Amino acid sequence: MTIIEAVNEIKERIDIVEFISNYIELKKTGRNYKALCPFHTEKTPSFIVNPEKQFFYCFGCGVGGDIITFIMKYEGIGFYEAILLLAEKTGIKIDAFGSFPTSKKKELLKIYHITTKYFREKLNESIQAKKYISERGLTKEIIKNFLIGYAPANGKSLYKYLLSKGFSDYLIIESGLCKKIGNKILDTFKGRVIFPIINVHGEVIAYGGRIICDKQAGPKYLNSPETLLFKKSAELFGLYQAKEEIRKKGYVIIMEGYLDVITSYQYGIKNVVATLGTSITETQVKKIKSLTDKAILVFDADQAGLKASKRALSLLYETGITAKVMLLPKGEDPDSFLRKYGIKKFKNMYAGVKDIIDFYFSLKEDKNKLVKELIDIIFNLKDIVLKSSLLKKTSERFKIPENFLIEEIKNKRKKQKIGINKKEIKVYDAEQILLAIYFSYPEYMPLIKKKLTPDMLRNPIIKSVYSKLYSSLNTDINQLLQEKELSFISKALVNINLDKDEIEKNIVDCIKKIKKDRIKEQITTLQMKIKEAEMNGKNELLENFQRKMLSLLKEYKNMEKI
Repeated sequence: MTIIEAVNEIKERIDIVEFISNYIELKKTGRNYKALCPFHTEKTPSFIVNPEKQFFYCFGCGVGGDIITFIMKYEGIGFYEAILLLAEKTGIKIDAFGSFPTSKKKELLKIYHITTKYFREKLNESIQAKKYISERGLTKEIIKNFLIGYAPANGKSLYKYLLSKGFSDYLIIESGLCKKIGNKILDTFKGRVIFPIINVHGEVIAYGGRIICDKQAGPKYLNSPETLLFKKSAELFGLYQAKEEIRKKGYVIIMEGYLDVITSYQYGIKNVVATLGTSITETQVKKIKSLTDKAILVFDADQAGLKASKRALSLLYETGITAKVMLLPKGEDPDSFLRKYGIKKFKNMYAGVKDIIDFYFSLKEDKNKLVKELIDIIFNLKDIVLKSSLLKKTSERFKIPENFLIEEIKNKRKKQKIGINKKEIKVYDAEQILLAIYFSYPEYMPLIKKKLTPDMLRNPIIKSVYSKLYSSLNTDINQLLQEKELSFISKALVNINLDKDEIEKNIVDCIKKIKKDRIKEQITTLQMKIKEAEMNGKNELLENFQRKMLSLLKEYKNMEKI
């Protein structure tokens, strides 16, 4: 079975209401089902599941889609991972998976599973490693929870062990657990405490290793190289352990280091994750967004930490996550602070968290430069209320007139040459109804395509969606469309109820309305051109415009008769 066939089969076999019920509590309300949205914090249910159209939509946060979209958002995974997960649940076997070789992936997961057990056994055998763990104050429970281990200092011990388990040199090197240097194959991690990096399904896909003696050669921290399983920019340490607590608390705490997360977790702060030694990335932020829209950054208070906080704030706000910054005393990180002062003092620090404006204002940098950076961030916000609030606070804190900041925003808009006519962004009922029919009744797709071309549409999102559907042979919308387009479709499908006996009539009526609106628009434009030609005495041009006007009026009159 191919990937497209698998997608169609999955949708046929799994009922969206039954499936989503395994994750959240759904209550029947009329033709739909309602629930508290799992993707943002709310007190009044605004998450709707439509069993007839097999779509969901949240009127609170605007997230919507089908069963595949739901599992992608809920688990924070990509399209292919979602298909694999759902295929496994339904017993569907996929023969061709494009560039995603599942057999190799399974072998790599197996080698990491065995290696994790090996590292855990070696931790119990190493006095030096156990001493380091003890000095860090880590309990047996936390060691087990995070699968902490130890890689022996002998540079070939893991390699020999994996060979004894029947793995080939090729797979061992491909896994990144060992590397070839000249004619030798050596372990990647040597003499380090090992922190497994676990994906959202609970599978170990990589490691972070820390030296246990400062005199050891090499960097203090070392990550696995990137493999088929592991992309450093896409993963967050501790996300698997933290995801339920993040949903429960309604916010995430983002830190920098493995031990920051592990120590925080041990002290009862369980909604915590860490980047993997790099600046936060768009992919990581999207994974966070699937769980919450609120974050607290706890990075080091040195220059590097402040710079990382600025970059993270920009990316988080742009993605729709409201973030604040907690600044610990200089020289402290969450791990050292908790071990020195305890959980009570750490929680007292929450009272001093700074929102984006206060944080920027506290920085010892050129104020004009900081304001320009804030304007760049505010400009990209989609939430108008938040945008207005942040502009007002920027004005107050930096003593700059608010109208000046608004003017700067307007100037940025002009520079981007956003010239969208208000008429073009108005949502047309006829276009939405046609879109709903297109997805609800696939048997009418050929009729709609025959009578309607993409250039006839005026709503930009509907036009974009229909253009892709009109020209593509790919039938899976999750691959074809953007997230905002999927949400738009979901909302239309949930809102619009169609009479099955009137579908063909609805199609004709909607297309008639679209055509009439288009002709009316052309007539208005032509009237302006005729006036201009009359004023300038351009008779030949005037005659040409008048002929076109007669033709349009005739076309409009004929439309009235249909």
